[in-house]
Amino acid sequence: MAYGPSWILFVIFSIIVILFSIILVRYYADKHQSEKLTKIVTIFTLFIPVLIICIIPLDIYSLRYDTDHSSSLKAGYYVIFILIMIFSFFVIPFAYFYFESEDEDITTKKKVLSAMRYTAFTLVIIFILLLVGLLASPGSVPDSGSKNWKDAMFGNESAADSGVLFPIGCLTLLGCYLFLVYTSYGMGAMPIFLLKGKQAGGNDYNALDEVEEIHDRMMALESKETLSGKPLSKKEKKELDSLKRKERILNHRNRKEEEPVKGRFDKAINCIKTSSRIFGVIFILITVFFLISFLISLIERPLKSECGWRCGFVLKEPSKNIFDLLMVGLAKGFPMDFIFYFIFSTYILFTTIAGIVRISTRFLWIKMYSLRKHASPDQGLLLTGLFIMMIALVLVFEFISIAPQYMTFGIGLNEKGNQCTLSDVGVVENKCRMSMISTLVGRISVKMPFFAIVYYAVDWLFVILVSIFIFIGIKKKPKNIFAGNRSDSDSDFD
Repeated sequence: MAYGPSWILFVIFSIIVILFSIILVRYYADKHQSEKLTKIVTIFTLFIPVLIICIIPLDIYSLRYDTDHSSSLKAGYYVIFILIMIFSFFVIPFAYFYFESEDEDITTKKKVLSAMRYTAFTLVIIFILLLVGLLASPGSVPDSGSKNWKDAMFGNESAADSGVLFPIGCLTLLGCYLFLVYTSYGMGAMPIFLLKGKQAGGNDYNALDEVEEIHDRMMALESKETLSGKPLSKKEKKELDSLKRKERILNHRNRKEEEPVKGRFDKAINCIKTSSRIFGVIFILITVFFLISFLISLIERPLKSECGWRCGFVLKEPSKNIFDLLMVGLAKGFPMDFIFYFIFSTYILFTTIAGIVRISTRFLWIKMYSLRKHASPDQGLLLTGLFIMMIALVLVFEFISIAPQYMTFGIGLNEKGNQCTLSDVGVVENKCRMSMISTLVGRISVKMPFFAIVYYAVDWLFVILVSIFIFIGIKKKPKNIFAGNRSDSDSDFD
């Protein structure tokens, strides 16, 4: 295949993503109670949506060649979209409600039936969304100076395309809320906390905290036995014995740590503190760069669009966005664009996870589950995976907003040697083709302008919220934002 090197990078980055998903789940999963099925579902929930982020550079790279691979790329995107819908509306809800019941007296059959009863509600929702997507009239695409790009975008669209894309668009709207809450907080606060550093022995989540958590869990189990008048189940007795052993080990470790330690240990602590500050500086620069790119995009979209919000703010000329210019420049030295894009995406996902850890999983203002090191409940892991899945979808739309030229045409040039524009699409001598991801996103935002309006408003709110959270991070004491909250009152939103 002509663009084999990009496939090699795609495979490498996919392996990195699956390994990261496994490490993340093992880090936060409860050592004593987490089920294997929950871990497997969460790992795939994290891996599947990130595949879209990984496949986009492959899509962009294919534009360099005359051979049109749009059909195979479209099939790849649709497989991922369908998997996202299956996990969002069936697999995760089923697993969530299946493990909701902690009573061991309930048989597996009853658990399955109970989970299916609740999952039926989410299945009804996806059925309605698919039906609306299949039957709803697409509406007229607004007239503008150039029509070739519209023919390229909508010429071969079928009802099945709308049936898949409409539910994805709705999931993205839910993801926008999560993007505003978790990603904005993580992107604003995480670099500041790293920049401030932490004092040795000042971790939010250390051995003493873990002893306290273990003690609380032991008290809960003993209280359950006292109040119910029934003996603990075999599983609970085994857990209680394990907790007692771990408490003794940690108490012994704490006594040893109270003794003054000098030499190499002190040097290691200072090295870690210095490294965290270095990363803090790098991350705050990335955040500022991201905010500037967002602001330029927000200004450009209404000014340079062919027909404004009525056609999804598509630009009629190349963007002057610094992120877009950087990506186009790096694309000329492949694989630099691929690597930078992956690093940038990873940073955003890291900040999102940091936001979830500090804020906890919530339904609106109601706190549901905390994400803590080796102490997260199964339901908390499943919700975290679902949140990241939806936010990953939002990232696809956001990258097209801040890097429209790169995401649409890559380094494509027309017959005059200038960058491809929408007016060049469909002109034989220009050989300017739109990427498949820009076509699919365009079918959502151009055909249904409501989505484009919401995305535009969300971007403004995101810039404002990140700025606010940077200020909050400066005012607050430094925290270990990846270890998790020791208690409910420790959350930044409580």
